[in-house]
Amino acid sequence: MRIPIIILLSQLVYFHVAAQRDQSFRVNPVNNDSAGFYRSVYQYPQFTKGYILFKNQNVASAMLNYNRLSGQMLFIDTKGDTLEPADAGNIQYVAISNDTFYYFNKGYIELITHYGSGINLYRKETLQYNGKEKKGAYGGYSTTTAANSIDKISNENNIEKIGVDENSLYASSTYYYISGPDNNFRITNKTNFRKLAKGNETDLNDYLMKNKINYNNETDLVNLLYHLQK
Repeated sequence: MRIPIIILLSQLVYFHVAAQRDQSFRVNPVNNDSAGFYRSVYQYPQFTKGYILFKNQNVASAMLNYNRLSGQMLFIDTKGDTLEPADAGNIQYVAISNDTFYYFNKGYIELITHYGSGINLYRKETLQYNGKEKKGAYGGYSTTTAANSIDKISNENNIEKIGVDENSLYASSTYYYISGPDNNFRITNKTNFRKLAKGNETDLNDYLMKNKINYNNETDLVNLLYHLQK
C-alpha cells in the first residue's frame, strides 16, 4: 500500500515552544539507510483499529495511525487510501489501543497521565525536515539547503527513487503540555504549573526548591504532576 506523506513546512511553524530533541536522521537513497527513519514516521508499526469521538458524540471506527511527520491522524478508507479525518476541529478525542489523542493547535497530542482531577500531562511527537547535505569532492557532506527554503516534502516512495547521493536531514522532537479542569492545553513551564497549583503554591514552591525540574523531561514532569495530585 502506498502511503503519501505530502506536507507543507508551514504546517510545522506553530511549534514555537521548547522541545526535547530526541533523535536525528540522515536519509540517503544511495546508501539505503532510511529504514530507521521510516519506522519513526508512524506511532504504530501498522495501522490499528481505533475510534474517533466527535464533539457531537458521534463515533467512527477505522484503522488509524498517527503520522509524526505531518502531525496528523490518518485512517485507511474502504478503497485502501490513506486520508486525514474531515472536520478535525470537531474531534473530541481519538482512541487507539490504550492510547488517547486530543486535537489541539492543528495537530494531535497524546494523553500521558490519567488523573480524575482534570490536571494531566500530554505529549506531542514530531519529525521535522531540516534540509539537505550534498556529497563533496572528498567524500564528506555539507549542508546546502536551509529548512525554511523548502516548500514541500514528497512522500517516502519518491525519496527512495531520487537516487542522488545526498542526505535529507530530519529531527524528531517531543513537546509537552498540561491541562487543568478547564480543559485548556498549556505548554509545560513553571508559570503554568503555578496556575494549576492555586491554593497549594507554598507546597509547590517547596517541591521546586528541592527538585531541579526540566520542563521538557517526561520523568520530571510526571513526578511533578504526581506531587500536585497529592
